[in-house]
Amino acid sequence: MTRPVSPLLPVQFSTEVAAARDRGAPIVALESTIITHGMPYPGNLNMARSVERIKVFATGGIGGVHRKAEETFDISADLDELSRTGVIVVCAGAKAILDIPKTLEVLETRGVPVVTYDSPVFPAFWSRDSGIKSPLTLNSPAAIANFQKVRDQLGIDGGMLIANPVPEADEIEREEMEIYIARALDNAERDEIAGKAVTPYLLDSLFHLTDGRSLKTNIALVENNARLAAEIAVALVD
Repeated sequence: MTRPVSPLLPVQFSTEVAAARDRGAPIVALESTIITHGMPYPGNLNMARSVERIKVFATGGIGGVHRKAEETFDISADLDELSRTGVIVVCAGAKAILDIPKTLEVLETRGVPVVTYDSPVFPAFWSRDSGIKSPLTLNSPAAIANFQKVRDQLGIDGGMLIANPVPEADEIEREEMEIYIARALDNAERDEIAGKAVTPYLLDSLFHLTDGRSLKTNIALVENNARLAAEIAVALVD
């Protein structure tokens, strides 16, 4: 069963979410793009069922500035949206297929705080270490929640990005992953892939180049992000 937000909005909440909103309970938003576009079937379905058993969901990795953006001007709308929407986004960093230094620069320019959870280095989605020092590091969900509470008290608009490194046992190290990414990018250029088709194409190419390891890592990092998002949500209402 669902309950509409209002007659003016084409949005409906499930009975459970509506009840949680009414009593001020912690809620983590569900991001469905990684199910429909980010993972192949049946891995996407298995991942969705897994994170639903912990009643929360978080994204895998944000979009950002694509490599060679100085030529293509291909920059994800994620960055502008983060700058104006007051939401905490838990991810495993920017997707490693992107230009991560430029992505972080744009986030800084837009005034979006970037916090890495319990690590001094910013993660690169499939890898725990992008080779770039994190702008900020916080070591507990409570510290992240307190950071956001102070921002709210000060009237600071916009969102905050929490980068949560994939568990060490599930990562593909950066040096190895860069080899696969370079091949995938070459394939995309050869096949004249452009615009919104680039990211799905690259993710599919990496799935095959890594013999499915990239999907296994993707599922692990989404589950890891969901756990952290739930802990932050609880700390926000304490």
